[in-house]
Amino acid sequence: MYQIWTSLLGLLISAAPVLGQNQAACSLSVSKDKLTTDEVLIVKFEISNNQNGRFTSPDWAGGKWTVIGSSQSSNMTISGGKSISSAIYQFQLMAQDTGWLEIPQAVLKTSSEEIKTEPKKIYVSPGANGMHPQPGRPNSGNYPAENSKKKIKTIRL
Repeated sequence: MYQIWTSLLGLLISAAPVLGQNQAACSLSVSKDKLTTDEVLIVKFEISNNQNGRFTSPDWAGGKWTVIGSSQSSNMTISGGKSISSAIYQFQLMAQDTGWLEIPQAVLKTSSEEIKTEPKKIYVSPGANGMHPQPGRPNSGNYPAENSKKKIKTIRL
């Protein structure tokens, strides 16, 4: 009886890594944790073992970030009768505000579960020469701070 339990336990332990490989996962990574308003932040959502799931990207319409570019890539490998799939959704963002800004969560819905990424805080400081982004437009570093006033010197002849 002891030998049967030992064999069964060994079989379960050896099968555990294989069983975990078929579970869908979604992760978030960023190019940097601190940046200025004139720098681009690259945000990647990597999905593995997505079996007929649906990825929903974050809602960027909150006004804190402007999407200036995006891309998607996918990969599927079949080896030894086992398939491994992955996909990467990448966004290039410009901050529209300063301080601690949040990268919202993304959602992966599969037939059996809903997986959400954790929101990520990014610290954004003003760009070069006190430049601040203008609402609704990516900051190329050419916009003066909102409260700056142009000084005009008058010379009388």
